[in-house]
Amino acid sequence: MNADAGRPGSGPARLALEYLTGRLDGTLDLSGRPLREGESQARPGWRQVALIDAPDERWENWLPQHGITRIRRWDQELHLPGTAVHPASAADRQPGGTDVASAGETAGAGPRGLVSRGLTAALAGAELVLLRVPKDRGLFRAYLDAARQLAPGALVVAAGAIKHMDPSFTEDMRARFPRVDVSPAAHKARLLIAGDPAAGDRTVPVTAQETLAAAQPAGWEHPVDIRIDAESGLTVHALHGTFHGAGVDAGSRLLTRALAQAFRASTPRPRSVVELGCGNGWLSAWLARQLRPDHLWACDVSRLAVDSTARTLAANGLTVPDADADADADVDAGAADEPAVADSGGPRIRVVLDDVLASFPAAALHPGGGWPAPDLLVCNPPFHTGAAVDTSAAQRMIRAAGEVLAPDGVAVFVYNSHLRYRPVLERWIGPVEQLARDRRFTVVAASGRYRARNAPEVG
Repeated sequence: MNADAGRPGSGPARLALEYLTGRLDGTLDLSGRPLREGESQARPGWRQVALIDAPDERWENWLPQHGITRIRRWDQELHLPGTAVHPASAADRQPGGTDVASAGETAGAGPRGLVSRGLTAALAGAELVLLRVPKDRGLFRAYLDAARQLAPGALVVAAGAIKHMDPSFTEDMRARFPRVDVSPAAHKARLLIAGDPAAGDRTVPVTAQETLAAAQPAGWEHPVDIRIDAESGLTVHALHGTFHGAGVDAGSRLLTRALAQAFRASTPRPRSVVELGCGNGWLSAWLARQLRPDHLWACDVSRLAVDSTARTLAANGLTVPDADADADADVDAGAADEPAVADSGGPRIRVVLDDVLASFPAAALHPGGGWPAPDLLVCNPPFHTGAAVDTSAAQRMIRAAGEVLAPDGVAVFVYNSHLRYRPVLERWIGPVEQLARDRRFTVVAASGRYRARNAPEVG
Protein backbone atom coordinates (compact mmCIF):
# COMPACT_ATOMS: atom_id res chain seq x y z
CA MET A 1 0.00 0.00 0.00
CA ASN A 2 1.29 3.46 -0.86
CA ALA A 3 2.45 5.28 2.29
CA ASP A 4 0.75 8.45 1.11
CA ALA A 5 -2.65 6.87 0.51
CA GLY A 6 -4.19 7.90 3.80
CA ARG A 7 -2.72 11.38 3.97
CA PRO A 8 -5.07 14.37 3.58
CA GLY A 9 -4.83 15.78 0.06
CA SER A 10 -2.83 12.75 -1.07
CA GLY A 11 -4.54 12.29 -4.45
CA PRO A 12 -4.34 15.93 -5.62
CA ALA A 13 -0.75 16.24 -4.36
CA ARG A 14 0.39 13.10 -6.18
CA LEU A 15 -1.38 13.99 -9.42
CA ALA A 16 0.15 17.47 -9.48
CA LEU A 17 3.65 16.07 -9.00
CA GLU A 18 3.12 13.48 -11.74
CA TYR A 19 1.99 16.29 -14.04
CA LEU A 20 5.01 18.46 -13.26
CA THR A 21 7.36 15.51 -13.74
CA GLY A 22 5.83 14.70 -17.11
CA ARG A 23 6.03 18.30 -18.26
CA LEU A 24 9.66 18.63 -17.27
CA ASP A 25 10.76 15.34 -18.83
CA GLY A 26 8.75 15.99 -22.01
CA THR A 27 6.31 13.08 -21.78
CA LEU A 28 3.09 15.04 -21.06
CA ASP A 29 1.46 17.89 -22.95
CA LEU A 30 0.01 21.02 -21.40
CA SER A 31 -3.26 19.25 -20.54
CA GLY A 32 -1.51 16.38 -18.75
CA ARG A 33 -1.99 13.82 -21.55
CA PRO A 34 0.84 11.71 -22.98
CA LEU A 35 2.46 13.12 -26.08
CA ARG A 36 1.93 11.00 -29.17
CA GLU A 37 4.86 9.53 -31.02
CA GLY A 38 6.54 12.23 -33.04
CA GLU A 39 4.92 15.05 -31.07
CA SER A 40 7.04 17.47 -29.09
CA GLN A 41 6.34 20.37 -26.84
CA ALA A 42 8.67 22.96 -25.38
CA ARG A 43 9.70 22.01 -21.87
CA PRO A 44 8.96 24.62 -19.24
CA GLY A 45 11.73 26.60 -17.61
CA TRP A 46 10.02 27.59 -14.37
CA ARG A 47 12.24 29.64 -12.12
CA GLN A 48 9.80 31.01 -9.54
CA VAL A 49 6.84 29.10 -8.13
CA ALA A 50 4.00 30.07 -5.81
CA LEU A 51 2.32 27.42 -3.65
CA ILE A 52 -1.18 28.29 -2.47
CA ASP A 53 -2.78 26.09 0.23
CA ALA A 54 -0.37 23.24 -0.49
CA PRO A 55 -1.84 19.98 0.91
CA ASP A 56 1.39 19.23 2.77
CA GLU A 57 5.16 19.52 2.36
CA ARG A 58 5.51 17.33 -0.75
CA TRP A 59 5.26 20.08 -3.35
CA GLU A 60 7.69 22.24 -1.44
CA ASN A 61 10.21 19.39 -1.11
CA TRP A 62 9.88 18.22 -4.73
CA LEU A 63 10.60 21.53 -6.42
CA PRO A 64 14.23 22.06 -5.25
CA GLN A 65 15.02 18.47 -6.24
CA HIS A 66 14.20 19.52 -9.81
CA GLY A 67 16.20 22.74 -9.82
CA ILE A 68 13.39 25.10 -8.83
CA THR A 69 14.61 27.01 -5.80
CA ARG A 70 12.63 30.23 -5.79
CA ILE A 71 9.49 29.18 -3.92
CA ARG A 72 6.90 31.26 -2.13
CA ARG A 73 4.21 29.54 -0.10
CA TRP A 74 0.97 31.04 1.18
CA ASP A 75 -1.55 29.04 3.19
CA GLN A 76 -4.89 30.26 4.45
CA GLU A 77 -4.02 28.58 7.76
CA LEU A 78 -0.80 28.42 9.73
CA HIS A 79 -0.93 24.63 9.52
CA LEU A 80 -2.78 22.25 7.24
CA PRO A 81 -3.67 18.56 7.53
CA GLY A 82 -0.66 16.29 7.24
CA THR A 83 1.89 18.94 8.17
CA ALA A 84 3.60 20.30 11.20
CA VAL A 85 2.81 23.88 12.12
CA HIS A 86 4.33 26.13 9.50
CA PRO A 87 6.26 29.11 10.75
CA ALA A 88 5.47 32.29 8.95
CA SER A 89 5.48 30.91 5.42
CA ALA A 90 8.08 29.79 2.94
CA ALA A 91 10.41 32.58 1.89
CA ASP A 92 12.21 32.55 -1.42
CA ARG A 93 14.87 29.86 -1.42
CA GLN A 94 17.42 32.44 -2.51
CA PRO A 95 19.21 35.04 -0.38
CA GLY A 96 17.05 38.10 0.11
CA GLY A 97 13.78 36.19 -0.09
CA THR A 98 10.72 37.77 1.49
CA ASP A 99 8.30 36.08 3.85
CA VAL A 100 4.76 36.60 2.65
CA ALA A 101 3.02 36.26 6.04
CA SER A 102 4.11 35.81 9.62
CA ALA A 103 2.91 33.80 12.56
CA GLY A 104 1.98 36.32 15.23
CA GLU A 105 1.27 38.92 12.54
CA THR A 106 -1.59 41.28 13.24
CA ALA A 107 -4.30 42.31 10.83
CA GLY A 108 -5.34 45.92 10.56
CA ALA A 109 -8.62 47.38 9.44
CA GLY A 110 -7.23 49.18 6.39
CA PRO A 111 -8.68 48.50 2.94
CA ARG A 112 -5.94 46.00 2.15
CA GLY A 113 -5.77 43.38 4.85
CA LEU A 114 -3.64 40.42 5.71
CA VAL A 115 -5.00 38.11 3.00
CA SER A 116 -4.84 40.52 0.06
CA ARG A 117 -1.31 41.59 0.95
CA GLY A 118 -0.09 38.04 1.53
CA LEU A 119 -1.54 36.52 -1.63
CA THR A 120 -0.36 39.40 -3.78
CA ALA A 121 3.18 39.05 -2.40
CA ALA A 122 3.21 35.28 -2.89
CA LEU A 123 2.09 35.52 -6.52
CA ALA A 124 4.37 38.39 -7.52
CA GLY A 125 6.71 37.22 -10.27
CA ALA A 126 5.48 33.60 -10.22
CA GLU A 127 5.79 31.64 -13.47
CA LEU A 128 3.98 28.62 -12.03
CA VAL A 129 1.25 28.55 -9.39
CA LEU A 130 0.37 25.29 -7.66
CA LEU A 131 -2.98 25.65 -5.96
CA ARG A 132 -5.00 23.22 -3.88
CA VAL A 133 -8.66 23.63 -4.84
CA PRO A 134 -10.63 24.64 -1.73
CA LYS A 135 -14.09 23.24 -1.05
CA ASP A 136 -15.48 26.77 -0.88
CA ARG A 137 -16.23 27.94 -4.42
CA GLY A 138 -16.15 31.61 -3.42
CA LEU A 139 -12.62 31.17 -2.08
CA PHE A 140 -11.60 29.38 -5.27
CA ARG A 141 -12.88 32.29 -7.36
CA ALA A 142 -10.98 34.71 -5.14
CA TYR A 143 -7.75 32.77 -5.67
CA LEU A 144 -8.30 32.77 -9.44
CA ASP A 145 -8.93 36.52 -9.46
CA ALA A 146 -5.70 37.05 -7.54
CA ALA A 147 -3.83 34.87 -10.05
CA ARG A 148 -4.98 37.03 -12.94
CA GLN A 149 -2.25 39.49 -12.02
CA LEU A 150 0.33 36.97 -13.28
CA ALA A 151 2.42 37.81 -16.32
CA PRO A 152 1.39 36.34 -19.70
CA GLY A 153 2.77 32.84 -20.09
CA ALA A 154 2.46 31.92 -16.41
CA LEU A 155 0.71 28.66 -15.59
CA VAL A 156 -1.87 27.99 -12.85
CA VAL A 157 -2.29 24.34 -11.85
CA ALA A 158 -5.24 23.78 -9.52
CA ALA A 159 -5.34 20.31 -7.95
CA GLY A 160 -8.44 19.00 -6.24
CA ALA A 161 -10.36 15.91 -5.19
CA ILE A 162 -12.98 14.96 -7.77
CA LYS A 163 -15.69 14.65 -5.12
CA HIS A 164 -15.23 18.34 -4.25
CA MET A 165 -15.00 19.67 -7.83
CA ASP A 166 -18.26 19.93 -9.73
CA PRO A 167 -18.28 21.46 -13.26
CA SER A 168 -18.83 24.94 -11.81
CA PHE A 169 -15.17 25.06 -10.74
CA THR A 170 -14.07 24.56 -14.33
CA GLU A 171 -16.55 27.20 -15.47
CA ASP A 172 -15.13 29.65 -12.93
CA MET A 173 -11.64 29.14 -14.29
CA ARG A 174 -12.72 29.43 -17.93
CA ALA A 175 -14.45 32.72 -17.16
CA ARG A 176 -11.11 34.15 -16.03
CA PHE A 177 -8.41 32.69 -18.27
CA PRO A 178 -8.15 32.46 -22.07
CA ARG A 179 -7.12 28.80 -22.03
CA VAL A 180 -8.12 26.12 -19.53
CA ASP A 181 -7.31 22.41 -19.79
CA VAL A 182 -8.78 19.64 -17.65
CA SER A 183 -6.41 16.76 -16.94
CA PRO A 184 -7.34 13.08 -17.00
CA ALA A 185 -8.49 11.87 -13.60
CA ALA A 186 -6.15 9.83 -11.38
CA HIS A 187 -5.88 9.10 -7.66
CA LYS A 188 -9.48 10.33 -7.27
CA ALA A 189 -8.22 13.76 -8.28
CA ARG A 190 -8.12 16.07 -11.26
CA LEU A 191 -6.14 19.12 -12.36
CA LEU A 192 -7.49 22.35 -13.83
CA ILE A 193 -4.71 24.01 -15.80
CA ALA A 194 -4.93 27.66 -16.83
CA GLY A 195 -2.44 29.43 -19.01
CA ASP A 196 -0.80 29.31 -22.39
CA PRO A 197 3.02 29.31 -22.48
CA ALA A 198 2.90 30.88 -25.94
CA ALA A 199 1.12 33.89 -24.47
CA GLY A 200 4.40 35.03 -23.00
CA ASP A 201 5.64 35.77 -26.53
CA ARG A 202 2.64 37.94 -27.41
CA THR A 203 2.49 41.63 -26.67
CA VAL A 204 -1.19 42.19 -27.57
CA PRO A 205 -4.13 40.15 -26.21
CA VAL A 206 -5.81 38.26 -29.03
CA THR A 207 -9.19 37.30 -27.54
CA ALA A 208 -11.87 39.04 -25.55
CA GLN A 209 -11.07 36.91 -22.52
CA GLU A 210 -7.40 37.80 -22.73
CA THR A 211 -8.36 41.47 -22.93
CA LEU A 212 -10.40 41.02 -19.75
CA ALA A 213 -7.52 39.27 -18.00
CA ALA A 214 -5.07 41.94 -19.08
CA ALA A 215 -7.35 44.59 -17.59
CA GLN A 216 -7.27 42.99 -14.13
CA PRO A 217 -6.25 45.81 -11.74
CA ALA A 218 -2.97 45.44 -9.92
CA GLY A 219 -4.62 46.35 -6.61
CA TRP A 220 -6.55 43.11 -6.25
CA GLU A 221 -8.64 42.75 -3.09
CA HIS A 222 -10.05 39.55 -1.63
CA PRO A 223 -13.87 39.74 -1.85
CA VAL A 224 -15.81 40.33 1.36
CA ASP A 225 -19.41 39.53 2.28
CA ILE A 226 -21.11 42.07 4.56
CA ARG A 227 -24.21 41.42 6.64
CA ILE A 228 -25.98 43.14 9.52
CA ASP A 229 -27.02 40.76 12.28
CA ALA A 230 -30.58 41.72 13.25
CA GLU A 231 -30.45 40.45 16.84
CA SER A 232 -27.22 42.15 17.90
CA GLY A 233 -27.22 45.04 15.43
CA LEU A 234 -23.58 44.29 14.63
CA THR A 235 -22.16 44.47 11.11
CA VAL A 236 -20.22 41.38 10.09
CA HIS A 237 -17.52 41.33 7.41
CA ALA A 238 -16.33 37.93 6.16
CA LEU A 239 -13.77 37.25 3.46
CA HIS A 240 -14.87 34.53 1.07
CA GLY A 241 -13.81 31.21 2.58
CA THR A 242 -14.20 32.27 6.22
CA PHE A 243 -15.96 29.66 8.34
CA HIS A 244 -19.72 30.32 8.46
CA GLY A 245 -19.32 33.31 6.14
CA ALA A 246 -20.92 36.51 7.42
CA GLY A 247 -23.52 34.60 9.42
CA VAL A 248 -23.69 34.00 13.16
CA ASP A 249 -23.03 30.48 14.37
CA ALA A 250 -25.86 29.13 16.52
CA GLY A 251 -23.42 27.96 19.18
CA SER A 252 -21.86 31.41 19.47
CA ARG A 253 -25.33 32.93 19.72
CA LEU A 254 -26.17 30.63 22.65
CA LEU A 255 -22.85 31.51 24.28
CA THR A 256 -23.55 35.26 24.15
CA ARG A 257 -27.00 34.78 25.64
CA ALA A 258 -25.47 32.81 28.49
CA LEU A 259 -22.83 35.50 29.05
CA ALA A 260 -25.43 38.27 28.97
CA GLN A 261 -27.37 36.45 31.67
CA ALA A 262 -24.26 35.84 33.78
CA PHE A 263 -23.09 39.46 33.63
CA ARG A 264 -26.56 40.83 34.20
CA ALA A 265 -26.13 39.88 37.86
CA SER A 266 -23.61 41.43 40.23
CA THR A 267 -20.64 39.79 38.49
CA PRO A 268 -17.86 42.37 37.88
CA ARG A 269 -17.18 42.96 34.22
CA PRO A 270 -14.01 41.29 32.88
CA ARG A 271 -11.01 43.54 32.44
CA SER A 272 -9.11 41.35 29.97
CA VAL A 273 -10.90 39.13 27.43
CA VAL A 274 -9.54 36.61 24.92
CA GLU A 275 -11.46 35.03 22.07
CA LEU A 276 -9.65 31.87 21.00
CA GLY A 277 -10.67 31.12 17.40
CA CYS A 278 -12.26 34.42 16.37
CA GLY A 279 -13.77 33.41 13.00
CA ASN A 280 -15.57 36.31 11.33
CA GLY A 281 -15.23 38.55 14.40
CA TRP A 282 -18.91 38.76 15.38
CA LEU A 283 -18.30 37.33 18.84
CA SER A 284 -15.29 39.60 19.43
CA ALA A 285 -17.37 42.62 18.49
CA TRP A 286 -20.17 41.47 20.81
CA LEU A 287 -17.73 40.99 23.69
CA ALA A 288 -16.26 44.46 23.17
CA ARG A 289 -19.66 46.14 22.96
CA GLN A 290 -21.54 44.29 25.68
CA LEU A 291 -18.87 43.50 28.28
CA ARG A 292 -16.66 46.58 27.72
CA PRO A 293 -13.33 45.05 28.78
CA ASP A 294 -10.17 47.11 28.95
CA HIS A 295 -8.32 44.65 26.73
CA LEU A 296 -9.54 42.31 23.99
CA TRP A 297 -7.23 39.76 22.32
CA ALA A 298 -8.73 37.90 19.33
CA CYS A 299 -6.76 35.21 17.55
CA ASP A 300 -7.21 32.49 14.98
CA VAL A 301 -5.08 30.05 12.99
CA SER A 302 -6.81 31.22 9.78
CA ARG A 303 -5.63 34.28 7.89
CA LEU A 304 -9.13 34.64 6.45
CA ALA A 305 -10.58 34.74 9.96
CA VAL A 306 -8.04 37.21 11.31
CA ASP A 307 -8.58 39.57 8.38
CA SER A 308 -12.37 39.24 8.71
CA THR A 309 -12.30 39.91 12.45
CA ALA A 310 -10.25 43.08 11.98
CA ARG A 311 -12.76 44.32 9.40
CA THR A 312 -15.77 43.41 11.54
CA LEU A 313 -14.37 45.24 14.56
CA ALA A 314 -13.62 48.32 12.47
CA ALA A 315 -17.10 48.24 10.92
CA ASN A 316 -18.54 48.46 14.43
CA GLY A 317 -16.40 51.41 15.50
CA LEU A 318 -13.80 49.34 17.36
CA THR A 319 -10.26 50.35 16.49
CA VAL A 320 -7.46 47.92 15.69
CA PRO A 321 -3.86 48.72 14.64
CA ASP A 322 -3.49 49.84 11.04
CA ALA A 323 -2.55 47.09 8.57
CA ASP A 324 0.03 49.14 6.69
CA ALA A 325 1.74 50.22 9.90
CA ASP A 326 2.01 46.60 11.02
CA ALA A 327 3.27 45.54 7.61
CA ASP A 328 6.24 47.86 7.94
CA ALA A 329 7.05 46.77 11.49
CA ASP A 330 9.33 43.95 12.56
CA VAL A 331 6.64 41.57 13.75
CA ASP A 332 7.70 38.52 15.71
CA ALA A 333 5.36 35.95 17.19
CA GLY A 334 3.75 37.77 20.06
CA ALA A 335 6.03 40.81 20.02
CA ALA A 336 3.29 43.36 19.59
CA ASP A 337 3.56 47.11 19.50
CA GLU A 338 1.11 48.99 21.71
CA PRO A 339 -2.41 48.50 20.32
CA ALA A 340 -4.59 51.39 19.36
CA VAL A 341 -7.46 52.48 21.62
CA ALA A 342 -10.94 52.88 20.21
CA ASP A 343 -12.12 56.48 19.88
CA SER A 344 -15.32 55.50 21.68
CA GLY A 345 -13.41 54.74 24.85
CA GLY A 346 -13.60 51.02 24.10
CA PRO A 347 -11.03 48.32 24.76
CA ARG A 348 -7.50 48.04 23.55
CA ILE A 349 -7.72 45.42 20.84
CA ARG A 350 -5.27 43.03 19.27
CA VAL A 351 -6.21 40.71 16.40
CA VAL A 352 -3.51 38.10 15.88
CA LEU A 353 -2.72 35.27 13.50
CA ASP A 354 -1.74 32.62 16.00
CA ASP A 355 -1.59 28.89 16.56
CA VAL A 356 -3.67 28.28 19.70
CA LEU A 357 -2.33 31.20 21.78
CA ALA A 358 1.31 30.31 21.10
CA SER A 359 2.21 34.02 20.98
CA PHE A 360 0.14 35.15 23.95
CA PRO A 361 2.63 34.43 26.80
CA ALA A 362 5.33 36.42 24.98
CA ALA A 363 2.94 39.32 24.58
CA ALA A 364 1.99 39.15 28.24
CA LEU A 365 5.65 39.60 29.18
CA HIS A 366 6.29 42.44 26.74
CA PRO A 367 8.42 45.20 28.34
CA GLY A 368 5.86 47.87 27.41
CA GLY A 369 3.52 46.61 30.08
CA GLY A 370 2.38 43.60 28.10
CA TRP A 371 -1.05 42.12 27.84
CA PRO A 372 -2.82 41.11 31.04
CA ALA A 373 -3.79 37.47 31.52
CA PRO A 374 -7.48 37.05 30.64
CA ASP A 375 -10.05 36.88 33.39
CA LEU A 376 -12.50 35.77 30.67
CA LEU A 377 -11.64 33.52 27.75
CA VAL A 378 -14.31 32.41 25.26
CA CYS A 379 -14.03 29.70 22.63
CA ASN A 380 -16.23 27.91 20.11
CA PRO A 381 -13.78 25.21 19.02
CA PRO A 382 -13.96 23.27 15.75
CA PHE A 383 -14.64 19.56 15.85
CA HIS A 384 -14.14 18.61 12.20
CA THR A 385 -11.18 18.14 9.91
CA GLY A 386 -12.88 18.10 6.55
CA ALA A 387 -15.85 15.78 6.90
CA ALA A 388 -14.35 13.69 9.71
CA VAL A 389 -14.99 14.33 13.41
CA ASP A 390 -11.70 15.44 14.95
CA THR A 391 -11.53 16.88 18.46
CA SER A 392 -7.75 17.22 18.66
CA ALA A 393 -7.87 20.97 17.95
CA ALA A 394 -10.42 21.48 20.73
CA GLN A 395 -8.22 19.58 23.18
CA ARG A 396 -5.26 21.82 22.32
CA MET A 397 -7.44 24.91 22.76
CA ILE A 398 -8.67 23.76 26.17
CA ARG A 399 -5.14 23.14 27.35
CA ALA A 400 -3.95 26.49 26.01
CA ALA A 401 -6.81 28.25 27.78
CA GLY A 402 -5.73 26.77 31.09
CA GLU A 403 -2.17 27.91 30.55
CA VAL A 404 -2.94 31.60 29.91
CA LEU A 405 -6.02 32.14 32.10
CA ALA A 406 -5.63 34.41 35.12
CA PRO A 407 -5.70 32.53 38.47
CA ASP A 408 -9.23 33.74 39.17
CA GLY A 409 -10.28 33.69 35.51
CA VAL A 410 -13.09 31.84 33.77
CA ALA A 411 -13.03 30.05 30.42
CA VAL A 412 -16.38 29.74 28.65
CA PHE A 413 -16.66 27.10 25.93
CA VAL A 414 -19.55 26.17 23.66
CA TYR A 415 -19.58 22.83 21.89
CA ASN A 416 -21.86 20.23 20.37
CA SER A 417 -23.61 18.49 23.23
CA HIS A 418 -22.65 14.97 22.17
CA LEU A 419 -18.93 15.71 22.65
CA ARG A 420 -17.40 14.80 26.01
CA TYR A 421 -15.35 17.91 26.74
CA ARG A 422 -16.30 18.35 30.37
CA PRO A 423 -13.64 15.95 31.77
CA VAL A 424 -10.96 17.66 29.69
CA LEU A 425 -12.01 21.11 30.90
CA GLU A 426 -11.97 19.95 34.53
CA ARG A 427 -8.48 18.46 34.17
CA TRP A 428 -6.84 21.35 32.34
CA ILE A 429 -8.69 24.34 33.77
CA GLY A 430 -10.84 23.58 36.82
CA PRO A 431 -14.39 23.04 38.06
CA VAL A 432 -17.05 23.22 35.35
CA GLU A 433 -20.52 24.77 35.54
CA GLN A 434 -23.12 24.46 32.80
CA LEU A 435 -24.45 27.87 31.76
CA ALA A 436 -26.82 26.91 28.94
CA ARG A 437 -27.90 24.00 26.80
CA ASP A 438 -30.23 23.53 23.87
CA ARG A 439 -30.95 20.75 21.41
CA ARG A 440 -27.53 21.05 19.76
CA PHE A 441 -25.12 22.98 21.95
CA THR A 442 -23.84 23.18 25.52
CA VAL A 443 -22.21 26.24 27.10
CA VAL A 444 -20.00 25.70 30.15
CA ALA A 445 -17.72 27.83 32.33
CA ALA A 446 -14.50 26.37 33.74
CA SER A 447 -12.75 28.30 36.50
CA GLY A 448 -9.34 28.14 38.13
CA ARG A 449 -5.95 27.06 36.90
CA TYR A 450 -5.46 23.58 35.48
CA ARG A 451 -4.76 20.96 38.12
CA ALA A 452 -3.24 18.03 36.26
CA ARG A 453 -0.74 17.46 33.51
CA ASN A 454 -2.56 14.87 31.44
CA ALA A 455 -5.97 15.40 29.88
CA PRO A 456 -8.11 12.41 28.86
CA GLU A 457 -8.89 11.80 25.24
CA VAL A 458 -12.23 13.10 23.98
CA GLY A 459 -14.57 10.38 22.78
